[in-house]
Amino acid sequence: MINMIGCLEQKRLLRTDMKQLRDKQMVQTQSKELIAEKNTQITENLLTLDAFRRADLILCYMSYRNEADTVRLIRYLLTKDQVTGQNRKRVAVPKTFGEGIMEFYEIQDMESLLPGYASIPEPNPAIHRKIDLSAENSIFMAVPALAVDEQFQRLGYGGGYYDRYLGRLDREKRENSACGALVFEEQVLYSIPAEHTDCRMDYIITDRRVMSRR
Repeated sequence: MINMIGCLEQKRLLRTDMKQLRDKQMVQTQSKELIAEKNTQITENLLTLDAFRRADLILCYMSYRNEADTVRLIRYLLTKDQVTGQNRKRVAVPKTFGEGIMEFYEIQDMESLLPGYASIPEPNPAIHRKIDLSAENSIFMAVPALAVDEQFQRLGYGGGYYDRYLGRLDREKRENSACGALVFEEQVLYSIPAEHTDCRMDYIITDRRVMSRR
């Protein structure tokens, strides 16, 4: 119990430090143009990743505040391929329901999303189809993070939403799925505290490199 409490406290302190780094230090010391360039490079690195290119379905977070941007990525994936006339990828985004429960819903455009928690755009279950993991062929899940480390551990926000969903993804589609954290290089640490319920990433995609444990 003492070790668990110690780990939780270390995580709490690290979250505070990493929010300070991302939301204040990076914003204050780096120009908007530089941050935009870094977001572009993260997107380009992701688009060239084989696991991403092979996936039939992309589960993608909606970026919030100063997270690695996904809005531009999602808009690109939802544009029509000139050869097939179809969207470049099928895309699903999350909706939270409290108590750590999150589901993904497939979308065709960004305009049909509604403001959710903290005004983050969310799908509307009345018009968007909930993803049934067992019915999908191959999946890539893009995951937000406050920090990651060289052992592919991820530090989230503490709600457990993504770890719970990643656990489901691992149980139902392990052989045909992959997950990757999208972060700025400054968010990659040597080591972060981890619990047995924390899910490791398969990939870490930054503005400088792609790290893989597969």
